Amino acid sequence: MSEHKVQPLPSDALDYALFTPIPDLPVSDEDVMLETCGDWAFAYELLTDTVNEKTERVDDLTNAMNSNDPTAYHKAAHAIKGVALNLHLPALVDCSKKAEMLGKQLEIKENAEDEKLLDLRQVLIDQITTEYDRIEQYLTHAAEMAEQESAELGEGGEEEAC
Repeated sequence: MSEHKVQPLPSDALDYALFTPIPDLPVSDEDVMLETCGDWAFAYELLTDTVNEKTERVDDLTNAMNSNDPTAYHKAAHAIKGVALNLHLPALVDCSKKAEMLGKQLEIKENAEDEKLLDLRQVLIDQITTEYDRIEQYLTHAAEMAEQESAELGEGGEEEAC
């Protein structure tokens, strides 16, 4: 079996990949509902579990950065990306994909001392942290809306049948 070797990206390609805009929505509602067969409680639980793992996941990235271990950095980013893909969290997917790509580029000897790339590690950790925070805000808002809707149904009588 041949070993896949990562090739260095040209500087302009790397810039494009790392500096493209982040998607606006932290959660793709429609896709999450499809994934959980319309079970909002289950979706909420999965998303809450993801937010609760934030500290551990961000610590993995930070520790990899502080120990200058690009392999651990790209693996930690890959783990975040996997969860984000499964739960349809497009902005977190985007940030973690960029961090994973950066880690792979830093594994290449020629890039290992590139200050611009080394500095990007923290920038991407900050973006990932922000996306976890946005998901948490989304969940808080969704819970408040659900409570409000529940209270309105309680005041207005019975819920209409589907």
